[in-house]
Amino acid sequence: RRSAQGASSRESALIRALRAAFFDEDAQALASINKLASEKAGPAVLKHIAMAILFHACRARGDEPRARQAANALWAEAESARKHLEAMGERTLGGGAFERVLVKSGVKEKAAATR
Repeated sequence: RRSAQGASSRESALIRALRAAFFDEDAQALASINKLASEKAGPAVLKHIAMAILFHACRARGDEPRARQAANALWAEAESARKHLEAMGERTLGGGAFERVLVKSGVKEKAAATR
């Protein structure tokens, strides 16, 4: 029987930084998360998770400009991955139709939030 593989050092560092950013409100933890989100090497999934964490951490602290930057960076990564898959011949989630649904739902959410 094989045992489950443990977390890598980068994953452990991300978890520690996540805890420090949200529970200890440590500014250095945000810098660690930002570093993990901007690394070129390593698994892309870890980078994307770090970007999402950075977005939520900045938003929770009320730092909307940095939260917007993190969200835009994550969106750019997703668009790049989608284009790469399409170039390889893979079918993605409806192409432009999926984007129109996102835009429409965003408008509805904004309208509901302002009521």
